[in-house]
Order: sequence, then structure tokens, then C-alpha cells
Amino acid sequence: MDDYLILEFATQNDAQSCLNTINSYLVDYYQQQGYEITNGAIIGKNSATGADNPQALTTSWDTIKASPDSTYYFASPFPKYNPPIQDMNYTEKAFPDSWQEKSV
Repeated sequence: MDDYLILEFATQNDAQSCLNTINSYLVDYYQQQGYEITNGAIIGKNSATGADNPQALTTSWDTIKASPDSTYYFASPFPKYNPPIQDMNYTEKAFPDSWQEKSV
């Protein structure tokens, strides 16, 4: 099984700034793929018909979680997506087995 990769941040503010950038990138990405956007949310599509499914809204890539090490993290978008976050203060790493997930 592949490792669950996360982006880890020293502060919640750094994590939120990065997540905001990823969310903006994904809205633009999916809009270019023909998805409808409403109020900053991506409207899902029915996989069988390709029709819009307004009940399936994606508003964020992930939620920020607090780690036992007093850092903050969320799921890495790499390698599936390549948002412009290379200059942000994060560390990409495998999710430590010793951590239990906890939302902020």
C-alpha cells in the first residue's frame, strides 16, 4: 500500500494559506475541465451520465488537522495535482503511524 502523504506546517496560518492556494488552483483546474463552479465550490458530475450533480459540492481539498507534535497538516495534493505552492513553508512526508487524525 502507498504511504498516505501529508503536507505539514509549523503554524495553522501557514497551513490555511497553503490550503487556500490549493483550493483556488483546483477551482481553476476543474473549471477548465468543464466543471461548473458555484460560490467557489466545484459541482460534481454523475459518473454514469456526466451530468452535473448539484448535491455533490467540493469546497476544499481537505481540512487542516492538528498533530500530536503541535504542527498542522492536511493531505498532499501531489502527485495528482501540481498547485503552485513550492515556495510555501511545508514538509511533505508520509503520515506517521503513531498519529491519530484529529481535525482542528
